[in-house]
Amino acid sequence: MHQGQEHDSLVLRKSQAAGEARLEGVEVATNTGQGFRRGEVRQRSQVENPKTGDWVKRDAETGRFTSVKREGGPFKGIKREK
Repeated sequence: MHQGQEHDSLVLRKSQAAGEARLEGVEVATNTGQGFRRGEVRQRSQVENPKTGDWVKRDAETGRFTSVKREGGPFKGIKREK
């Protein structure tokens, strides 16, 4: 997405100084640089694959699996499915 491009009535802006992407009008999770995150990642969830033990991230809108974390436990700041 390009700087300032509108998508579903939300605007994505990129701060040149901080190098961060933010959606206007939506609270987003931010990394503190100290090993933890403020807030939770929205519209994502994670589940542990029972066969492999890997944690898999899922997009809440489409239900598609987006990425797999093979080492080090679950993703930070993403809610777990039951």
